[in-house]
Amino acid sequence: MSTNARPSVEELEDREPQMVNALRRLLGPAIAAWVVEDFEVEPGWWKTSRLGTCLEAALEYAAKGWHVLPLHTVVAVACTCSKRALCRSAGKHPRIETGEEHEAASVDTSVIRAWWRRWPTSNIGIVTGTRSGLVVVDVDPAKGGLISLEKFTAGGAFPKTPTVVTPSGGFHFYFKHPGGKVPCRVGLLPGIDIRGDGGLVVAPPSRHVRGVYGWPKA
Repeated sequence: MSTNARPSVEELEDREPQMVNALRRLLGPAIAAWVVEDFEVEPGWWKTSRLGTCLEAALEYAAKGWHVLPLHTVVAVACTCSKRALCRSAGKHPRIETGEEHEAASVDTSVIRAWWRRWPTSNIGIVTGTRSGLVVVDVDPAKGGLISLEKFTAGGAFPKTPTVVTPSGGFHFYFKHPGGKVPCRVGLLPGIDIRGDGGLVVAPPSRHVRGVYGWPKA
């Protein structure tokens, strides 16, 4: 395997057995145990670009115990940060610049409302890991993510859990944190990233250069 190639499942088991074990607990036979339950999406969010405001959505997520942050957004295909069109993470990074942005994430409605009064067009970031009790499996079909996912699930049916469709045509599968340490991994396998402890995902109905994050039709 070249130094730039993505590892196979077997190679990954040799290199990072703990991470593979955590993934198998999430994506193996007992996967249903980690499904996020009692999650309902407002009818229409799956098909309407801006039904409901990001503030309303952020408050809904906070009510579920998911810690949120205001993110920059995209206006006329440029990020609202100082880098504008040169930003490589347009609409995906926090407006709060303290060096400890993840620690600033909150479920406090007064704090969240104050953020959106200051930055009313903000996108929404949800902090993953133990703080929100979430692990998000980020799947990019264009990079082979669905094939990698099938290997972990042994071709079995994927359980119904909250799933975000990203503007690029990918998916964010939301699962309960299984306990222990689940670190973030970018490119863990072809087309699969893990957003665990210390991670962040962009949540609907946030806007990106390519479109809007959304919950698919139930």
